[in-house]
Amino acid sequence: MALSMFNQLTYRFTCPHCGHTEAIVISRLDNVTDWPCEKCGQTTDFRVDPHKSEIEQQRHVASEHDKQERQRGKKVERLD
Repeated sequence: MALSMFNQLTYRFTCPHCGHTEAIVISRLDNVTDWPCEKCGQTTDFRVDPHKSEIEQQRHVASEHDKQERQRGKKVERLD
């Protein structure tokens, strides 16, 4: 069994308000439109670029990787 790439890839978020950087596992961003900074508490809209396109790209990469693993006969498990 293989762990889904959704549970392995991270989105490197830099808060536009205070500059704090954190790595967010892509699976945590399902249905998320706003993200609060752990340091300053300000929220950032993930529905606009550059966040939107970067997150979509990483989700695409994860999806394609998981698809390839399934085609190789592996069971892919996604943890939530």
